[in-house]
Amino acid sequence: MQTIEIKNVGPIVSIKIDLSRYNVFIGKQSSGKSTIAKIISHSLWMEKEVCTHPYIPVSEYEESFYGNLVDFHNMKGYFSHPFHYISYESDCISILYSQEKCTIRRKNEATDYLRDKILYIPAERNIVVYSDSISGVNNLKSFATDWQSARDYYDKKNKQKILDLNVKFYQENIGGKTINKIEGWRGKEKYDLRLSDGSSGLQSVIPITATVDFFTDEFFNPQTAEQLLLASDNFSFKKIFEYSSEKYKNGIKKESESAMKGFVNELTNLIVTHKTCFVIEEPEINLFPETQDQLIGFIINCCNRKKREHTLTITTHSPYILSSINILLLAGLILEKNETRETLNQITRGAVISPHEISVYAIDNGKLKSLVSKETGLIDDNYLDSASDILASRFNHLYDLYIKQLRKKKN
Repeated sequence: MQTIEIKNVGPIVSIKIDLSRYNVFIGKQSSGKSTIAKIISHSLWMEKEVCTHPYIPVSEYEESFYGNLVDFHNMKGYFSHPFHYISYESDCISILYSQEKCTIRRKNEATDYLRDKILYIPAERNIVVYSDSISGVNNLKSFATDWQSARDYYDKKNKQKILDLNVKFYQENIGGKTINKIEGWRGKEKYDLRLSDGSSGLQSVIPITATVDFFTDEFFNPQTAEQLLLASDNFSFKKIFEYSSEKYKNGIKKESESAMKGFVNELTNLIVTHKTCFVIEEPEINLFPETQDQLIGFIINCCNRKKREHTLTITTHSPYILSSINILLLAGLILEKNETRETLNQITRGAVISPHEISVYAIDNGKLKSLVSKETGLIDDNYLDSASDILASRFNHLYDLYIKQLRKKKN
C-alpha cells in the first residue's frame, strides 16, 4: 500500500489518498492536478533511490529531497505557505517533508523492494520532437532521454503504427543525423514527412505511444535492459554488488543455502527493473475525441503486457478521457461476472481495467472528490455529464431567445 498526503503546496489545500495501480485526476487549469502528479512521481523516484542505494545514508536524501523536487519539476514558489506538508508511506519507506525539514526512514521490508522505472511524460512533450539538446536537470530533460531510448528502437524495418491514424513512426539516419519521420497515406499514395513538420496532434501523441510501447515491452528484453541500465547507473550496480556481498559474506562462506538465495534475490530486486510507473500529463493535448479514446485503450493494453502490472497516473482536463476510462472500467466489471473476453475485445480492443485497480478524482479548491460510485463501481454519470449540461443550458437559453425573435417577426 502506498499512501500520499499533501497540504498547503501550490494550489493544494489538503488531500490524502491511497495510490491505486491507475490514478486519474481531472480538474480545471491551475487546480493542482500536476502538483499532485509531480509529487507522486518524485515520491516514487525517491523511494527507488533510497531503496536501491542501501549503502548511502538517508541523511543525504533528506538534504536533497526539496531541492530535487523543486528543480526537477519546476515548482519554485509552491512551498510559500509556512505549514506545507508532504507525506509518503509504503511498505519499504516513509517520507515526511514539513516546514523545510525532511525525514526519511527505511523500513525492514525495504530489502523486498522491487526496482521500478519511473517515467514522467510532461505536457510540454512535443518539444522533444524539435530538439535533441534540451538542457538542465528537469522532467523535460529526463523525458527527452527516455524518448531517445524509445525512438532508437523504431527504424525503417520496425515502424510503429500510430493508433488508427493511418500513420507510422520511425527514425532515419540522414547525413549522420537521426531524423524522426512519419509515413502516411494520401489515398493510395504513400508520403513521408519529418515528424517536426507533422500535425500538432502527431507531435503530442507519438512521444507517448513510442515511450509507453517501448518501456512496457522492448525495455524488458534482457539485452536491452542491461545496455540501458549499465549506461545509466553502472557505478551504482557495482556498489550494490559490493554492499550485498558484504552483507551475506559469512553465510556465503559457510555455503548456506538461505544466504545464497538471499544474496541472489536482493541483487535481482535492486538491479533488475520489474515494471514501469508512468505519470502522464494531459494525454489529450491536440487530439480529436476519438483519438483520445484510442490512446487510452493503447496505454492500458501496454500496461497489461506480460502481467508486469505497470502503473499509470494521468492528469486531464478532458471528459472524453474519463468516458474512455469508464468504458474500460465497465468491461472490467463485466469480466468479473465471467463474461468471455472475446466478446469484450470486440468493443474495447482488448483493453480492460479492473474496478479494484483504479481511483478517479476531481480536484476543486485544493481538495479531491472521488468520482467512482460505490454503488455501480463506475465513474459518476453526473460528473461526466456536468460539462455537457452547462453548455446545453446556455444553448437552450439562447435558443429560447431566438424562438422569441422569430415569433416577434411573424407578428
